[in-house]
Amino acid sequence: MLIDYCAELAKAVTELTLADPLQAALYYHWLVATGHKKDKDTGADALRGRWARGHLHRDLRRFRPGEALWQPIARPEPDLTLLPECSFSVRFTFTLAQPYLSKDDNPFCIIDNPIVRDRVFRLPLVRPSGWKGNLSAALRQLGRSEADAAWQRLLGRAPVGADEANAHAGRLTFYPTFFTETGLEIINPHDRVTRVGQDPILMECVPRGAEGTFTLLYTPFGVSEAEKTGEARAQLIEDLPLLAEGLRALFRHYGFSAKRTSGYGLAEERVREGRLALHLHRPSRTAPAPAATAQPTQPLPRYLIDWDHLHPRHLNPDGTFRERSQAELQSLKKADRQEYEKARAWWQRRQAAGTAAEEAPPVPPPPAPEPPPLWEEPFDNFTALVEVARRIAGSLGEGGRP
Repeated sequence: MLIDYCAELAKAVTELTLADPLQAALYYHWLVATGHKKDKDTGADALRGRWARGHLHRDLRRFRPGEALWQPIARPEPDLTLLPECSFSVRFTFTLAQPYLSKDDNPFCIIDNPIVRDRVFRLPLVRPSGWKGNLSAALRQLGRSEADAAWQRLLGRAPVGADEANAHAGRLTFYPTFFTETGLEIINPHDRVTRVGQDPILMECVPRGAEGTFTLLYTPFGVSEAEKTGEARAQLIEDLPLLAEGLRALFRHYGFSAKRTSGYGLAEERVREGRLALHLHRPSRTAPAPAATAQPTQPLPRYLIDWDHLHPRHLNPDGTFRERSQAELQSLKKADRQEYEKARAWWQRRQAAGTAAEEAPPVPPPPAPEPPPLWEEPFDNFTALVEVARRIAGSLGEGGRP
């Protein structure tokens, strides 16, 4: 069935849509399998050449699958008010100084080195696992190792042999980074004798100058409840500067791309919309809740149906108190007359209390509780990020606040 489909594509080669990666890949591999790899104008190499020329620096920035859906995916904003104290997030938009390379596992592509793409949006991306691996590599270059306590807090601890009791995840949560531009890098290996390259290798990439948004979240789980604030702050003082140094090394010196040892996957020094947001505890000014009114424990009088309402026999149809004439009072039994006098006195006290409440000035409502405090520090380059992290850590170490 696949052969028949490719044969149909061969008949309609002039109508082939190179923008469809599956069609282009199927037709390319069919040409190779049928011995038409190097045919002039109609061979597999010619087809790949036309595809490559149309693919160079392809701009996908118009991709917007619904702004409300796309923005939280492309530029996530973690809500720190829902997280424990000493949580923080780092977010910035960087610009590639060198192309970004990666290797997808898609078996059907017109070239052998397609870039990693998201399964839903089909956009190039850096997966969260890729960020974690590249950051760990950058920290090793800075002289840190998996045995360090700060390393284990940030990136976790892997089980060693049969000892899995102390293995745990790290406190860092990475978010994917999407790109909206693609291009091609061409590597042309030369023959050692003739010094001529005849089989160029095409590598799909994100070109220099493309932008992506990096987002990272730090959550201090694993702190004992008894020492929650003090221990979490002490660890934050050590973790925050180390993470900032690691990010600067990752983006500016060591890269986050395939072939990063050859200089691929570096970012420019300046960033856009850089923000370090930190959540620290501050006592709230919420007014204490009023004490509940104690309910009387004595038996309910006969003239009341509850502690706030008279019995209907003492009320007029319009809800006012029913006054009795002298003749009516003389016709009542002694117990009924005493009940009437008590009901009348209760009504007068209630009316006097209501009048006083109307004349009193209104009591202002208690102030609304303050939201959990968030400190935000902007930065516009990686060096500034390191300086901000050191300043915050120094302030916390002296007992102050950022």
